[in-house]
Amino acid sequence: MLARYITGHESTGDLYTEQIERHKEDTDINWDAIYDYLDERRTYDNWISGDQERCDRILKPFEDELRHQRLIFVCIRKGKTNDAISKLY
Repeated sequence: MLARYITGHESTGDLYTEQIERHKEDTDINWDAIYDYLDERRTYDNWISGDQERCDRILKPFEDELRHQRLIFVCIRKGKTNDAISKLY
């Protein structure tokens, strides 16, 4: 499901690092929602650990770069300064 959302078309269903690299600057992807969803899934007793671990392993290296990316993009488009953006963290 994530691979299809990230790539914007049919996929094998598997998520790969290359897909993240290729689409990480796509402003139509809500990276915060993806990471928030994965965070929330970890709180459930019935989460599918194998799938979760695979997603975590692939997405974790990009987390610092991609979380809040959409918010920063919106701030830049609205002319916010670097000071305003740095306060988000």
